[in-house]
Amino acid sequence: MEQYSDLRGAAEQNPQLDLAQVGTRIILPSSFTGSTRHMQATCQDALAVNCYFNSRADFFLTMTANPHWPEVQAALLPGQKPEDRPDIVCRVFHAKREELMADIMKNDCFGKCVGISHSNEFQKRGLPHTHGIGYLAPESKLRSPEDIDSLLSAEFPDPDTQPELFELVKKFMVHSPCGVHNPTAPCMDQETKKCSKNFPKPFRDQTSLSEDSYAVLRRRDTGRTFEVNGKEVDNRWIVPYSPYLIWKYCCHINLEWVASIKAIKYIYKYIYKGHDRTTMEFRTCQNEVKQYLDTRYVAQHEAFWRNMAYEMHFISPTVYRLDIHLPGMQNVTWNEDAAETMNEIIEQAATKDTTLTAWFKANRNFEEARNFYYQDFPTEFVYSKAKRMWTPRQKGFAIGRMYYVSPKANDSERFYLRLLLTAVKGATSFEALRTVNNQLKPTFKEACIALGLLTDDNEWHQCLGEAGLMATGHQLRVLFITILIDCSPTHPRQLWNNHKHSLCDDLRHTLQRRHIRENPSDEDVWDYGLFLISTLLSQLNKSLTFWPDMPQVQQEWAAAVQNPLIVCEQDYDTEQQTQLAEQRIPLLNHDQRSAFDLIMQAVEAKSGQCFFLHGPGGTGKTFVYNTLCPSLRAKVKIVICVASSGIASLLLKGGRTVHSTFKVPLDIHESSSCNIRKNSDLAELIRCADLII
Repeated sequence: MEQYSDLRGAAEQNPQLDLAQVGTRIILPSSFTGSTRHMQATCQDALAVNCYFNSRADFFLTMTANPHWPEVQAALLPGQKPEDRPDIVCRVFHAKREELMADIMKNDCFGKCVGISHSNEFQKRGLPHTHGIGYLAPESKLRSPEDIDSLLSAEFPDPDTQPELFELVKKFMVHSPCGVHNPTAPCMDQETKKCSKNFPKPFRDQTSLSEDSYAVLRRRDTGRTFEVNGKEVDNRWIVPYSPYLIWKYCCHINLEWVASIKAIKYIYKYIYKGHDRTTMEFRTCQNEVKQYLDTRYVAQHEAFWRNMAYEMHFISPTVYRLDIHLPGMQNVTWNEDAAETMNEIIEQAATKDTTLTAWFKANRNFEEARNFYYQDFPTEFVYSKAKRMWTPRQKGFAIGRMYYVSPKANDSERFYLRLLLTAVKGATSFEALRTVNNQLKPTFKEACIALGLLTDDNEWHQCLGEAGLMATGHQLRVLFITILIDCSPTHPRQLWNNHKHSLCDDLRHTLQRRHIRENPSDEDVWDYGLFLISTLLSQLNKSLTFWPDMPQVQQEWAAAVQNPLIVCEQDYDTEQQTQLAEQRIPLLNHDQRSAFDLIMQAVEAKSGQCFFLHGPGGTGKTFVYNTLCPSLRAKVKIVICVASSGIASLLLKGGRTVHSTFKVPLDIHESSSCNIRKNSDLAELIRCADLII
């Protein structure tokens, strides 16, 4: 793949140039299901639907396969279990998922549904499950707590009047007891010792609409408890559900009603986060196909699902991806194994229109086309990939999504081209886009200025405002410092004041989750956002003080925000470590004690020495290591224990494999290196380490 202008320039300089020496040789395009580009593009398509409906999604749904469905059990042969027949489980789940989508889209079980996007994933044990987000028509939206209570529940049904529904909820919709009931539950956060899903939920007499996330459903204290997996549970442990759906489909179907715009984009990032991986190759890889094959993990259920060509993702309405490129700079792809010459590829590329150049032609050919902006064009016109042209739409409608363009200096003209396309209708050429009041401007930026699109940092406000609908808080903060450094905004403080809510929309939860602030005020959240921006700037050898107009950090966050890796290594009970060291040191023989004393002296003196303990198996080398560890950890020193294999690492207290700890590639060659960034938490941990074993 290469840009058309670069490819043509290379051919002019050397007509005999080998095609294998031009462009990016091997890539996995966004059309390849499961590739990184595919997941990113699909997520952006889904977010485009979200933007079309003004970021007003209504519900978030998760459906998980039930391997004990009657349809599955009836199809098993004698002696077989559901895990022996992934084909049956997948077929039944696919049929039920399609029926569920028909209930939502056609049968209006929630009301009239005008848009939906869902994605299929597979659990570690292989069972398929689907995440989906839906949009209801204005007349069907649930606008009050009473409306929500009529559709959703987070309570046990009455076992006397609804025994069948009660058994289904008890089987599928109870969060597995955790916390004091089960400290080793998978949902437990090992650092905070709390449930990552925040169970048990507090009792509530009424449903309320939260400002930051989902609707908070009522969980009344009825005084009744029920036994689940040997534990007594009440309404605090119920996962929100729809009584109708769980009764009909007899499986886990979590249904959350979205009450905030802020919750939407994080749901999308969760849905389209990508697939499971087994190993990662931390080195330069020119062959993306090889990298993909090396790192993918496919269980038997997913393998069958893909063999049957079942949909992994679905989005309605359809989203058209609209090209953004400067004149002559569209991407050109070719197969280097084909017999085509470079000149043939260039000639073919010159005759093929992109969606943008075809839009110019449509504006010349159809008078009605001149009434629409580029991004609105798919609502009234259809693009044929085979003919590479736009024709008037006969039925239905679709949504247009222009590709994102960074405002960085090296891509700024394309950014201004994109900005013009959002403000100019009916352009018939690139020159027409640059023409303002019958004057042809030399650049797209000059045309934006003449149209008043860049007055008072308007382009940066628009850039942050548009990104705020899709990007996470961290991505927005990175974009903000990019604008500060590369784009020289006129009024940085005004830019911050107008967008600090979206720049910091994830930080209130972060402060609470990390127990930095239990109930942070808006000022705390914004000041913490400035601290994170200052930290990002420091990595580029810059500071907020470079922009006198910007507000400065007021609180001391550095002491409160610690490196989690360092905290983990220092989180040993010093009294227990002291006792363990006192027990083990007298048991050392003469040679072991000699090595122990030399190493301890080197650590205390910070001499940076390297020691090698050599001896046959069973001579006590590991005993020395496990004596050094508590002796130093009792003094709150950091000891990093690694081994070449997982089995060997189990012999060391707090041990891990060297590949995991130091990011060592599995395939070692002469140019291999550890993928550790200098400004990462791991790099800081290594710098602070007192001893590495």
